[in-house]
Amino acid sequence: MAYWNLNNIETKLEPHIKEIYKYTFTNLSGINEVLFLSVFQGVGRQIVVSFNQPKIESLLSIGLFASDLETITLLEGGKSLVLWKYAISISRLKQQANFVSFNELNNLFHYIKNDYSYYLSDQSIVNKDIFIQDGAGELRQEVINQRDYHAVPSYIPNYFTEVTLLYSTREIPIYIPRSFLSTIPQPLTCLLEALPLYVWIIQKNQEEVNNLYREFLVAIAYWLWQFNPSLNPIIQSLVSQYRVIIIQLSLPSSKTWFEANKRQNFSEDITPINITVDTSSGTINVTILPEASRNFLQVDNSAEREMMKYILTGFRELLPEQEQENLSDEIISKIIEIHPPLGLKKQIIYLDSSINPELDPKKLPAYQKVQKADINKLLDDLGDYLNSVKKYPQGKIPENERTKFLNNEVFGFFYSKLKKLVASLNPENLLENLISYHEAIVHQVNEHRLTIPTRLACFSSIPERYKNIQKEMLENNQTALASRFIIEYVVAQPPTGIRAFSLSIYDRLPNN
Repeated sequence: MAYWNLNNIETKLEPHIKEIYKYTFTNLSGINEVLFLSVFQGVGRQIVVSFNQPKIESLLSIGLFASDLETITLLEGGKSLVLWKYAISISRLKQQANFVSFNELNNLFHYIKNDYSYYLSDQSIVNKDIFIQDGAGELRQEVINQRDYHAVPSYIPNYFTEVTLLYSTREIPIYIPRSFLSTIPQPLTCLLEALPLYVWIIQKNQEEVNNLYREFLVAIAYWLWQFNPSLNPIIQSLVSQYRVIIIQLSLPSSKTWFEANKRQNFSEDITPINITVDTSSGTINVTILPEASRNFLQVDNSAEREMMKYILTGFRELLPEQEQENLSDEIISKIIEIHPPLGLKKQIIYLDSSINPELDPKKLPAYQKVQKADINKLLDDLGDYLNSVKKYPQGKIPENERTKFLNNEVFGFFYSKLKKLVASLNPENLLENLISYHEAIVHQVNEHRLTIPTRLACFSSIPERYKNIQKEMLENNQTALASRFIIEYVVAQPPTGIRAFSLSIYDRLPNN
C-alpha cells in the first residue's frame, strides 16, 4: 500500500505559487492576469487543507476539491471565465468583511444564486461578520436533476453505458452517452427512453462526424418521443423479443448532401430513403440518399414526416407477423397526422451558407454574451466610488436630482473606466478581434431568430422553453448593441497602449 505524504504541504505551496507567478510574468508575453486554481481530492474521509496565500497584490487564488470543480463545470459549462470572475468577487468580499467559510462550493452557490455577485444588501459589509455554511448540496442536486446520469443497456451487445440528458430536463427523455462531454471524438449516438424499451439511434458511418448527423439523430429521437402515446401500446410485445431497438442511420457526406441541392436532374425513380430491418438484432437500417436533401430544405416538416413514415414501417417489420396489421400503412398515416401535423413543427433546419453567410459559423470564435458577473462588478465599483470618493450618503437619490446624478456621476464614472481600459490596449489586431467576436454575435442572433418558430412549435408543452427563448433574445440584442458600440468607439478613439487583448478584456469592454 502506498500513500501520499502531505506533511508540510502548506509550507511548500506558498513559495511554489510565488515561483510560478514570477516565471509567468517574466517569461511569457501577453499575460495580463493569472488565477491559481489549487485542486485537491481525498478518498474516504473528509480532508482539510489550508495554506497561506502569497501576499501579492494582483494574485488571485482559489482552492477546490476535484468533485466540486466537476459540479461547477457541469452547471456553468460554456462560461469560460466563471471561476476567474468568482475569484475576483470573493477576493473583494474577503478584503471588506470578516469572512468565514469552510467549503468553496458553498461560496460559489451564494455567488451564482445572487446573480454572480456578493452584493448581499444595501447595508455596508465593511468589517461585518459573514459566515457561509450551506449551498453545496443544492448545487450537487441541480447537477443530478440536469444530467440524470444512469447506466443503460448499450447498443453494443453485452455492454452497458452511462447516459446523460440532452436537453437538461427529464421532461424531454432524450439522452446521449456521457462520453459526449469529453473532448475525445466519439461516434454520434442518442437514446430515447419514452417507449416500452430503449431505442438507440446511432451513426453508421463513423468516419464523418458532422452537424448533419447530429440533427438527424436527434430529430428521429424527438419524433419517436412524440409518437409515444400512439406507438407505445402497439410495440409492447417487442419488450420480450429485444434488449434494445437500434436505428442505424446512414447519410451521404456533407459535401455530397449540400451539392445535391444544386442539381436539377433528379431521377423520379429513385426512392430517397431506404429501410432494411435485421429482426435477429432488432436493428432498423435507415439510408437517406442525396436525392432527399432538397426535400429537407422545405419551410414545413413534410420531409421529416416522410422520413418517419419509413422508420415506422421498420418498427412494423420487427413485430410478430400476427401483430403487423396493428401498424399498417393506414395506422402509420394516422400517427403521422396526429403527432407531426404538416407545419412548422420540425427539427432539421439547415440552409446554404453561401446564400446566408451570417449563418456560417466557420472560423468564428465562441459566442460571448454580456455577462451578469461583469455588470455586477461594475455596479460594485460604482458603489465604492460614490461612497469612498464622492462621499455620497447611503440612501435613495431624490427624484428631482436623479437625472443630474445619472449624467454627471454614473455616466461619467463608467465612461472614464471605458476610456482608460481602451486606451491601455495594444492596437495590433484589436479591431480584427472585436469584429470577429461581433460576427459570432451576428451568427447567434440570426440563428436564434431563424429557429424561434420551430422551437416554439416543438416544445409548446414545456413552459420553461418559452422563458429561455425570450431570455436568449434579450441577451442577444443587448450583446449585439454593446459590441457595435465598442467597435465604433475603438475606431473613433484608437488605443496606443501595450496591454494584450484577451477574453477577460473582451468581456469587460461591452459592460463599461
